[in-house]
Amino acid sequence: MNGLLSEHPLAELISEISTKTLWGALRVVRDRAKAVIYFETGKVIYATTNLHNYRLAEYLQKQGLAAAEQIAAAENALTDFALAAALMANRVLTRNALDRTLDEQVADVLRMLLLWPDGE
Repeated sequence: MNGLLSEHPLAELISEISTKTLWGALRVVRDRAKAVIYFETGKVIYATTNLHNYRLAEYLQKQGLAAAEQIAAAENALTDFALAAALMANRVLTRNALDRTLDEQVADVLRMLLLWPDGE
């Protein structure tokens, strides 16, 4: 489905996906900002964006779970999940801390997206 958020508000799209227990990804674009919400059986399982403040590295530093040097040491980590895997392999990050951080990150991304008055 392609459309505009002004015609199909994000909250309604999420509700419909949830009601129909759909799987897949919902991509949202506004200017240069891009985001993706992933669903399994209608439930949000992950949400991410290209906006720097909403990247995992930022959350880990803000919460004091990883230092900038530790994040930089995982130089091959091009995605949030690759970064998480590298930090857990280096015993910088525990699974519980990662799960809590991802929950916060996803909630913040969704809150931000729900505030977008327009987009595609």
